[in-house]
Amino acid sequence: MLIRWHKDNTYYIAHIQQDLFGEWVLTQSTGTIGSCNGKVKNIPVTCHNDAVKKLNALISKNKRNGFIIKERSDEPTQLDWILEYT
Repeated sequence: MLIRWHKDNTYYIAHIQQDLFGEWVLTQSTGTIGSCNGKVKNIPVTCHNDAVKKLNALISKNKRNGFIIKERSDEPTQLDWILEYT
């Protein structure tokens, strides 16, 4: 599951995935479009449902902060589009 938001020239990405050990992780990435600066934060969660709850909280927070969803996928995704930010 992946959601990508934009606001002006700022992006915010949240991605739920399993790591190599089968544990669930919520990855958050933020930064400025066209810049090499950015932050990545990996948050371990207890289960997929916990990750979805945290993601729903991020959706609400980002909406309040004026971010607009540009991409949303509930399916496993390939991250080819990330090259546009590097």
